[in-house]
Amino acid sequence: MDSQIQLSSNKLEVLKNKVISLLIKKSIFTIETIKSEVEWFFGPLGLHEFYFQSHCAEHIAFHIQSTIIAKIGKTSSKEFYTLQNNVNSAFCVVPSNLNLEERCSTKTIHFAGIERNLDWNYLNSSIEYIAHDVEISNKRQYRMQCYHTNGVLTMNPPTHLFVYSLQLPEFKNPNPSSEDTDIAEIADKSFLKCSSANLLMLYQKLLNKAACQVSPVFHSEIWLDSNNTKIARLTICFKSGSARSYFSSLTQVYRGHGLFASRKYVEYLSNGYVIYAFYLQELELDEENFEERIGACILDASLHYSLTNTSLNDQILTSQEIAYAYAALKFSFHFVQPLPDKYSRIFDYLRGQNSDAFSCLEEMCLAIKRNTFKESQIFNCIFDTPDVIKFLYEEFETLHSPKSSNRICKLEETLGSLRNLVTTDQAWSIFEQFVVFNHHIKKTNFYTTQKSALAFQLDGEFLSSNDYSEKPKTIIFVFGSEFRAFYTSFKNISHSNINIIRSPNMEVYDSNVFSCFNDSYNLALSQRGSNGIIVLNYISQKKADLAFKKFVDALLDLIIPQEDGEQKMMLFLDSNENTMHLMDWVQIYAKSRGYTGSHGIPEDNTLHTFEVLSDTK
Repeated sequence: MDSQIQLSSNKLEVLKNKVISLLIKKSIFTIETIKSEVEWFFGPLGLHEFYFQSHCAEHIAFHIQSTIIAKIGKTSSKEFYTLQNNVNSAFCVVPSNLNLEERCSTKTIHFAGIERNLDWNYLNSSIEYIAHDVEISNKRQYRMQCYHTNGVLTMNPPTHLFVYSLQLPEFKNPNPSSEDTDIAEIADKSFLKCSSANLLMLYQKLLNKAACQVSPVFHSEIWLDSNNTKIARLTICFKSGSARSYFSSLTQVYRGHGLFASRKYVEYLSNGYVIYAFYLQELELDEENFEERIGACILDASLHYSLTNTSLNDQILTSQEIAYAYAALKFSFHFVQPLPDKYSRIFDYLRGQNSDAFSCLEEMCLAIKRNTFKESQIFNCIFDTPDVIKFLYEEFETLHSPKSSNRICKLEETLGSLRNLVTTDQAWSIFEQFVVFNHHIKKTNFYTTQKSALAFQLDGEFLSSNDYSEKPKTIIFVFGSEFRAFYTSFKNISHSNINIIRSPNMEVYDSNVFSCFNDSYNLALSQRGSNGIIVLNYISQKKADLAFKKFVDALLDLIIPQEDGEQKMMLFLDSNENTMHLMDWVQIYAKSRGYTGSHGIPEDNTLHTFEVLSDTK
């Protein structure tokens, strides 16, 4: 299935001769070297023909020059690597050995590091972060083409190459309106010239859909090539700047499913969207499961979109295990109980006897909790015991996966097995909360592919009576790449004020993170209703609107009834100074996802309406 316009052999020969002339004029290499290397680059190296269709002679000459220099400097194929750049473009070549047994080797990890570097320097658009209270912004948006060569650099061992070509886009219309989604106006000129009508039609379809939702749009298509080999094109469209290091994380996703990309493309559009395309093949032929692997890649890609950067390694844990560990880590941080049971007796005694002493004890216990477990400590515990994470995720999957046929796991049996896996009291305290997390989730969007943030609806029964005088009916825990949030409700139907919390420095941020659930709980309890708290990640202080939209999108994921007879929810969001300008968007977006209502009265007389109140009550 061709997605690009073909280049004739005559034009290819003319292009090759022009490249030779350009290199000879530079007088860097001998004529014999130039002709030999150009012939190899155009022929035996086995680059896809679209590379030559989409690059001018000057760019190709620069790429060949960089490759020759890298060859001269290497002592073995393992050391072959080059990254050359100028003002408007960059070129990178990395050796590749696709043997399945080497997927977990240090070479693979080194390759992942190179892609993360390319991701950050050329593909991570509008990522803002704060270092020592100074705001920095990376707004470099490069088009990228990546090709895995059919030919080899060396025969022993057979070493192919990954060739990355990056260029600043030259948009046909660099300043479109925010509503403009015409691919013919907002794409790069070279892309429009070289792409087939079918590919442009596909990209237009994905862009139209992405402009109407918060989550990424995924599309997959499978066909047989001329060698009767299955190839899948996985295409993803989303708002640029809404995910961190997403491109490089996707490489780990498909490699984790035994696939490799023969080609990869990144196309930025001038209206603020970006489209990734991966042309995937199997490392080892297993065509019966090829479609399943592509489907699994889409699920894992949706999970990675919801995560901030994490050092958990896909070579040890699967993408689903990483996402689960990340969610359970945050849950444990907020709800781990470091105090012994004897404190309960003191609490019960002082609660009705001495209010001053009771308040002092509460403050003391809060200080103990705050200094007992930091997220970094929980992370280290996870990193050191991946076998425990695999065990706990297996239970999570059994309880909550739509594909699970037997959703029964006994809490006592799980805790008994866990006791045999952990060796320290600290690990037990942490992983015990993972089990609590598993057993108190009522609904999650973890296994849906269209999501912008991970959301978990919990029953509230896990809360300690010592710390919380009443147990809410519902706790919704949400986190995305820019934020974490809690929504706490004591009623099935109630008004909810959603507060967005910013942090001017790291000390305040740590305090905001630590107290976010308690703040949500206390405000909801005092109002005898509901309350939501969104804490922006420290590096995402300028992304309040995006975080709020993802939060709303995740709430809608949980409100939508997925099964017949499922209990329905109704949420009423009150606006405040942080969200007033987004209320019209919320109303329109909720309706676009199937929710209707006006002034608190559902138009369809059901309870699955998502309603927004324009005035704060």
